[in-house]
Amino acid sequence: MIFILVVTVILIMLTVGVHYQALYSISVFLERIKTAGRYKVMLGVLLALIAHFIEIWIFGITYYLLGNYHESPDRLVNVDGQIVNDFFSCIYFSFASYSSLGFGDIVPEGPIRFMAGIEAVIGLVFIAWTASLLYIEMQKHWIKPHPK
Repeated sequence: MIFILVVTVILIMLTVGVHYQALYSISVFLERIKTAGRYKVMLGVLLALIAHFIEIWIFGITYYLLGNYHESPDRLVNVDGQIVNDFFSCIYFSFASYSSLGFGDIVPEGPIRFMAGIEAVIGLVFIAWTASLLYIEMQKHWIKPHPK
């Protein structure tokens, strides 16, 4: 369990850093480009989605590595109880956890459940963080001054 706690703390620090840097870079980039406001917002959404995908893949790769290269009870299993250790199933599980969709056909077993729960909280916080940035960008670029 201690190992999973350490891995989870590292994942938290890594993904917070990725998300912060991504949103900061998006904000700076959108200020610098010369284009219509609606295109800035659309570009901001696309770039933010890329950041979310990177974070999901960071967790998915970690699930894969833990399931295949770490001797422990940490693993993902399907509804039949069979171990799931292929790469894209781990990425799929990460998408389901991050988006708070919840567990369905793949569930975690062992202490790795803690990491999956933390990923759901992180996904919720990061989605809200992204929404607040996009709201600010929409306020900047969509509100037109009223004629006097």
